[in-house]
Amino acid sequence: MTTTPTDPEELARAAQHECGHAIARWALDSPFSHVTLTGPRGIPVTWPLPGRKVLSGPSMLIAACGAIADCQRRSLVVTDRSVARLLLGVGGVLEMADPATGEAVSRGTGGHLPGVDFEYWIARAARGHWPQAYCLSLWRSCERFAASCRPAIDAAATALIARGELSYAEVSEVAATAMAGHPAPVIPGWAAG
Repeated sequence: MTTTPTDPEELARAAQHECGHAIARWALDSPFSHVTLTGPRGIPVTWPLPGRKVLSGPSMLIAACGAIADCQRRSLVVTDRSVARLLLGVGGVLEMADPATGEAVSRGTGGHLPGVDFEYWIARAARGHWPQAYCLSLWRSCERFAASCRPAIDAAATALIARGELSYAEVSEVAATAMAGHPAPVIPGWAAG
């Protein structure tokens, strides 16, 4: 049984991860019910609106932004090898590196199972026989998008830790305030709904 993290660093990582998903949805104008740190089995989750479907491209971008937000908070990037293994369905944990040196420094994503977020992406890559270079290109564009959302992700994660749960309206308010004076997030062309 998984429970909500209580260690401050694990809690920060979980909140950043889940707010990566929530803010991606906000930036894509894809409302959700709420984001919580205490979903089923204590796993943080962003609850979709009942009956609302998210298109393929936006869904893949939203999925990637969780792990990416956690990495960016820690000033890390996912290695090319790890991206390829994850998105091509080979499995394993995310290997993160210092962007300045390229040296692997960490594994994992704060207790989340990245494969769960990427089940749809993996299926699409398999059906389309996507080459590794294409998967890497998509991932790196997700990283740029998440970086452009970073003020909103950080602010939402802080609010989520303080409150435990945020509605879509609350996330929208926090995000709009945090993004004031910053350029609007640039949505990759392949993910435009």
